[in-house]
Amino acid sequence: VFCQCKGPCISEPCQNGTCIQDCTAQNYTCQCADGFEGRLCDQDIDECKMNPCQNGGSCKNNVGSYVCICPNNYLGNNCHLEDP
Repeated sequence: VFCQCKGPCISEPCQNGTCIQDCTAQNYTCQCADGFEGRLCDQDIDECKMNPCQNGGSCKNNVGSYVCICPNNYLGNNCHLEDP
């Protein structure tokens, strides 16, 4: 007989991720979605700190992601492509 455990994940503690529970220890860990970190996946990662924008592009951090604002003659997610 298989019984589903009712543990700490019932309360959905992980804000931006998936709750993975250990039924025997009544414990859990949060597997964060891209762009988030922290024990409860409640902290936005500032991707702009990693300087992802190339060729003089400026970075704007968004919740869970970032956007590069490319200078003239460059395009792409990270301003890595030259616009012919």
